Amino acid sequence: MRRIEGRSDAAQQSVTLVTIHAAKGLEWPVVIPINTMGRPQNEGGIFYDYRSNCFSTNWLGISPTEHSPIQSWVAAEEDRERVRLWYVAVTRARDLLVLPRHTPELAAGSWGQIVDLRLALLPAVEPVPSSNAVSAPAEPMANSQTREVFTAEAERIVGAERHIGWLRPSRDEGDMTYVAEPLVIVGFTAAEQAERWPVSPVAGGATRGTVLHKLLEEVLTGETAEDQVSLRHRATELLSELSIEKASDPKYGIAPEELAATVLQTLALPELAALRPRLVPESVIHAAHRCEEKEVLVAGIADAVAVDCNGAIEAVIDWKSDTYVNASILKSYQRQVRAYCKATGANRGMLVFMSHRRVIECCR
Repeated sequence: MRRIEGRSDAAQQSVTLVTIHAAKGLEWPVVIPINTMGRPQNEGGIFYDYRSNCFSTNWLGISPTEHSPIQSWVAAEEDRERVRLWYVAVTRARDLLVLPRHTPELAAGSWGQIVDLRLALLPAVEPVPSSNAVSAPAEPMANSQTREVFTAEAERIVGAERHIGWLRPSRDEGDMTYVAEPLVIVGFTAAEQAERWPVSPVAGGATRGTVLHKLLEEVLTGETAEDQVSLRHRATELLSELSIEKASDPKYGIAPEELAATVLQTLALPELAALRPRLVPESVIHAAHRCEEKEVLVAGIADAVAVDCNGAIEAVIDWKSDTYVNASILKSYQRQVRAYCKATGANRGMLVFMSHRRVIECCR
């Protein structure tokens, strides 16, 4: 059923015309079935028997042997379907069902005769007579709107208008004009350091990253044991659920052995081992702050956060499965984790490059 745009409460203050088929699964306070004096359209010409998956029809005035039984069976099915439609019609009302009581005799086979609703036993709804009195027209009012008044009202509306911007760091939909400060690591910036990393020999890809994220989440929640055998078995299950064939060599595909080893080596990194007892995976983050004349709403899910003894977030961890990292990639990731740090109040942000077994820290 098509609906045009309009007031959000229009359905509560209007009459809706809808077919019985389109009314399935819906309800209204008051329902009145109409057009029940007409006859249903009967199927003619070609008849379909789904019991035998066959069609039957007359051809040049000649009827097949089974045509008459199929025609009778189809007619009986149509009668049963119309009874079911009547059931739909009379069960759509939440508070009141009004059934028209026809004064003329209904034609044989009309919709009103398909089901005996025993209208004679139902109480009649007497319409309230309307008054013939005509209300006096309202006195015309002078238009006091002037250009000055209109301008002042427009300025008040503009002044009260709120501009809202969404920041979703995980989707990299943040403020692209934001420039992060360079991170210095042993004489090199983080970007320079990353570009000196060798390319990981494993075959990367989004699916590998998804499975690694899932394995790390399950280890931190205790769903999967932190050992090579359990992680390899769970990785095999996840690949099977994704309809991906496991590879024996990680250079040419996703290998469960490599995934399990990567998870164990990641969690063994000294920076993470120190925070391990306080890590909470998949933490939902919502925040809001003012930026110039705009209110910025932050929404996302941090891969993991470290919580202190008071329940405050002190560090945000972002798992990265990239096999190759350059300055542009690192800058984008740095922007994401810094946005989460600002939203949570965390003083530390950690980019964990699992394929390189490296951790880059940044502060908000």
